[in-house]
Amino acid sequence: MYVIETDVAVLGAGLAGALMAKSLAEKGWRTLLVDRHRFPRHKVCGEFLSPEVRQTLDAAGLLDRVTALRPARVERARLISADGGYVDIPLPGTAMGLSRFRLDEALHEAAAAAGARVVTSAAVLSVTRLADESCEVRVKSETGMELIRARTVIAAWGANGQALVTDACYPGDYGGGRFPGGAGNLQGPLGASILTSAETERQQDSFRKIPTIPESPMGKQARTAKAGRTRRTLNPWKRSAPDYMGVKSHYTGIEMEPFVELYLFPGGYLGLCPIEDGLVNVSALLLRDAFRGAGKSVLALLEAAAQRCPPLQLRMKRGLPVPGAQAAVAPVKLDRRLNPWDILPRLGDSSAMIPPLCGDGMSMALRSARLCAPLADDYLRGKLSLAGWEEQYVRAVKRTFGRPLRWGRLLQSSLGSPAAVRLLLRLAQFSPGMASGLLEATRLKPEGES
Repeated sequence: MYVIETDVAVLGAGLAGALMAKSLAEKGWRTLLVDRHRFPRHKVCGEFLSPEVRQTLDAAGLLDRVTALRPARVERARLISADGGYVDIPLPGTAMGLSRFRLDEALHEAAAAAGARVVTSAAVLSVTRLADESCEVRVKSETGMELIRARTVIAAWGANGQALVTDACYPGDYGGGRFPGGAGNLQGPLGASILTSAETERQQDSFRKIPTIPESPMGKQARTAKAGRTRRTLNPWKRSAPDYMGVKSHYTGIEMEPFVELYLFPGGYLGLCPIEDGLVNVSALLLRDAFRGAGKSVLALLEAAAQRCPPLQLRMKRGLPVPGAQAAVAPVKLDRRLNPWDILPRLGDSSAMIPPLCGDGMSMALRSARLCAPLADDYLRGKLSLAGWEEQYVRAVKRTFGRPLRWGRLLQSSLGSPAAVRLLLRLAQFSPGMASGLLEATRLKPEGES
């Protein structure tokens, strides 16, 4: 059995996790970046880097690395309804279109160049915070179980996956969902030493018997009260939030202006965003119930979506899908509220479901790492307690993301009604300033502004 000692384990190697690992490695901390997927990979994403992200990338020392990938230039947003109505909204600066296939790989290279160890295809099974505030992470690799011992762990996994997180002090108070598994190999990249058979047995025994402290009376009271509140507030008449699925593919042959185009139709919406090398990213968020009979492949679902919107169908007529560039994710829950800390600090999609219509999701993911990294550094240096880190990070996240998330959810919910879509487009055509103001309300303010 391999045991890896590190200062920081960042779980999830997306944008937020990679930037977090880079930032802490630059501070001199032993940093491990772990993800269950193999990279580079395609993933469901609008692949739109808003104008606001430039400042964040520049401050993180990444702007030159990203612009070297030759992203497409994007200057305006166009909203288009199924009946052909549309409105153009100028962006507050030049945005970029860039595939996650290229962007994630570039950020991993930057993290590794800073000294972080990047380990992919490794499934995190559980995380346990011990009484001394350190953490133990169970990882499944191709050779079996691995144990990572870290002074702290930071969660940056995607919205649809999280590890089983427990607290050895109060094991009954917390729970989580399974982080979908994978296979990988930790010992090679990490250079961990192989233990003797006797040492391995002792490690496996201690691993199976991670000490826990019986649940405290206060913890039991809190859990009972929480269960009581849940029972009292259940409303049998309240409709649950609809389930969505996200699908995407790259296409050739679709000629585009420097616009990002958003097509609105019954059952969802679809975006076209130019990216590097003359390609176009086609990504859609679709109601699962509305597309149950549309087929199971990504391309079949995109075709079914286009059939609901004649302007979109005409737009995609000459497009050819790029083989291997398809991705899908389901279910996508849009009602998940902001939760920046739950035993562990959480970054990006791990802390909240960022409404896709914010158009600022990648910027928000990167900004969350920018907010958390200096606090993590202070904690590791003993300048800040764990409680202080939590308090300051939660306050900073709510102050920074609260307003754009509220407006993004409002805009997201309005698109479920065709009448609301028509009204929104008419108002935007009548008052372009209102449309620009609504777009601005869903965006992050520059770093340093409250």
